[in-house]
Formats: sequence, C-alpha cells, structure tokens
Amino acid sequence: MRRVEAETDILDELTRPPTPRVEKGEAKDGDHTYKQALRPMVSRVLEGFQGFVVKINEPWAHVTLTSENGEELAGTYPAEELAARGVGERDRFTLETIDRGATVGFDIKLVLRRVVSPAEQLAIREAIVRELGDYSPGNDY
Repeated sequence: MRRVEAETDILDELTRPPTPRVEKGEAKDGDHTYKQALRPMVSRVLEGFQGFVVKINEPWAHVTLTSENGEELAGTYPAEELAARGVGERDRFTLETIDRGATVGFDIKLVLRRVVSPAEQLAIREAIVRELGDYSPGNDY
C-alpha cells in the first residue's frame, strides 16, 4: 500500500479495489507492430440477494429478493433471462449486482435443490402425522 498523507486519503486507499495485473500485448496497425497495455477489467460486487421465482407469466417472472441485510423486494424480471441461466418457476437463485466499470450488470446463479433422502422423507411424514393426527382440510367444520 502506498503512503498516504491526509486522513481522507486513508479512507480512499482502504476502499479502493485492488489494482489488477496488467498484461502487455501486441497490436498491428498495417505493417507496424507495437506494444500496448491491455486495459484491466475490474469487477466488484455491489450487492447480493437471495432470490425465489414465485410464478412465471410469460414474458415475466414474479420474483422475491432478500438482501444481505434482510430487506425483501418483490417484482418482475424477464423470464427468458432466468431460463437462460437454468432458473424456472419455484426455483431459488442468487443475484449479485456487479460494477463492471462503465456498466452495472447482474450475475444470476441457480441454487440447486436439496435432495431429500427416503429416511428424511419418512421422518417428515411421521412428524406431520404426529402434529396433525387424522386432520384433513375437509374436517374443518
């Protein structure tokens, strides 16, 4: 880290993303070849969410997002974009907003469903019977 003189510079230094390694490349311009520095591409996560697809009404998917600090958001997102990433109705996913320099984008990843073993299924059924007994929705009155 470079030495900083003012107190405000320290905050800037601590919050600045790390400088990426810049590689050298060659470019051709007609008959001339010259060295050039490739511009580094720095991406950083701005915010992360846990998402759930409630329902799909083409062309929109109705989703809920829960932020890292527990704030819940509900809205629509293009169903086609979710499907391209393997996310469908009733699926969970993560969504990160990414600062890519000149643009801000989204990174969406499917959260794989957990496989419930036969023993776990049996334990769940037994717990339901234990809690509800012979209750069925038709017995309400």
